[in-house]
Amino acid sequence: TTAYAGGMANLSDLLYGGVFFDEEGEGGPTCSAYLSTRRVLLETAVFTGVLVAIFVYAIKTCTRVRSADAAHGWGREEPVVKRVLLVAACLQFGFEIAFKLVSRQGLFLMNLTHLYTAAEIYLLASKPGRASFSLLRLVLYHIHEAGLAMLFPEVASRQIPGSLASFYLQHVLIMVVPPYLMYEWGPRSIEPRREWSWAIFSLCFYWMYTLYVLYPVSLIRSTDQTIASLHSCTR
Repeated sequence: TTAYAGGMANLSDLLYGGVFFDEEGEGGPTCSAYLSTRRVLLETAVFTGVLVAIFVYAIKTCTRVRSADAAHGWGREEPVVKRVLLVAACLQFGFEIAFKLVSRQGLFLMNLTHLYTAAEIYLLASKPGRASFSLLRLVLYHIHEAGLAMLFPEVASRQIPGSLASFYLQHVLIMVVPPYLMYEWGPRSIEPRREWSWAIFSLCFYWMYTLYVLYPVSLIRSTDQTIASLHSCTR
């Protein structure tokens, strides 16, 4: 119907109507056609096999969070620093969502940066527990990505006042929150020093989300969602 078509057109405009396709690395037909379909399918199949193998290995060998360790720290009053970080993260994430919608780039909210921010907001709002300890271990191995994003920023689309400051604040918080929670929750919150299974599991999650979620969306909408994907166009 006409109403449905109009609604979908408005939704599409909200999601990617403001993407600068003329900027290198933002997307467009050239980016979508960067690799042939045959090569995309071949790389995806090979990488899927590798991912499954290391994912199974990580699941079988990673140290499970014990209930006794997760209960450590219950009953203590929430520190002021943790509350301040939670408020700052919530305000920044709210601004970022508003910026993406106002600039008609809502599709970029699927990027891993915003996924990390949402995860850290949950961690800051939660008590020590098996779920929070497990999530902390997953997020911990990706804080270096925030540093790389600040060293090589992609900020051409950030024209709204305050959006650039939000970019840097978000990435600073991504780097600060996990080490702070490690300090606050103690050594029980992370795996033993010589164990690498959680790091491998975290890397598997990163590539699975990039390959099976971001990459298909980027192909459908010709937007470069997959900054770290095997199939991403040259930036």
